[in-house]
Amino acid sequence: MQFSNGSTAFFKLEIKDASKPLSGFIVKDRIEGNLQYLDSTDLSGNAFTGVITFGPNNPTHPAYTIVPTVSGTHPTDIQWNVNMGTGAFMPGDVLNIILKAKKNGDQVNTGRVEYPLP
Repeated sequence: MQFSNGSTAFFKLEIKDASKPLSGFIVKDRIEGNLQYLDSTDLSGNAFTGVITFGPNNPTHPAYTIVPTVSGTHPTDIQWNVNMGTGAFMPGDVLNIILKAKKNGDQVNTGRVEYPLP
C-alpha cells in the first residue's frame, strides 16, 4: 500500500513464531527519517498497547500486561514491555501492535524484539 507524502500511515508490528515459551520480552521501534510518530493512544481496542491472540499451544490464555513507553519527538523511540504474568508467550501466539506516523517521504520502519529481558 502506498501513502502520499503528508498523509497518516498505519504500521502493524506483528510478533509471532516464538522459538520457545517466553515469560516476557521487549519490543522496540524507532520512528525516524521521513516518518514522524503521531500519538497512537487513541486507537481503539488497545491497538497501540498491543493485543495477544493465543494459539493452540496456549489453551490457558494467561493474563498479561503490556506497557508502552514513548520518548523523543524525532526520532521517536517506542518500547513495549510485555510481561506474561504466570504464563508464557508460546509458539503459535501472536502479538499485534498498531501505530500511526506521518509520511514525509520514503522510509522503511523496522522494529525488533529482545529476549531475554535485560
